[in-house]
Amino acid sequence: MLHLSGSDAPITANELLAIEKRLNIVLPQEMKNLYLKFNGGQPTEYVHDDNYLYPIWAFSCLSEIEDDLQLIDENWCPNGFAPQELLPFAYNAVGGFFALSLVSQYPIK
Repeated sequence: MLHLSGSDAPITANELLAIEKRLNIVLPQEMKNLYLKFNGGQPTEYVHDDNYLYPIWAFSCLSEIEDDLQLIDENWCPNGFAPQELLPFAYNAVGGFFALSLVSQYPIK
């Protein structure tokens, strides 16, 4: 099970709902579960992709995520993505973002 150190206070389900409405997205349940328990922080164990190429240094707290959204511009986005299609949620040891693709997300109705 993932544990994060240096985490801000967990957020409430109502706070998560407010963020989803503000961003007009539905977050994956796994992400919601993480933020209901840990609001950002540094993993106590190594977190990486399947090939061990992209280690996550820390998960952003929700206030950092909203701040980071302001930093994303066309130059930062991978080919085929627009800034509003990415949600930064973590970063590596040198400050690179990890982002969730919102392309397949459905807006809240």
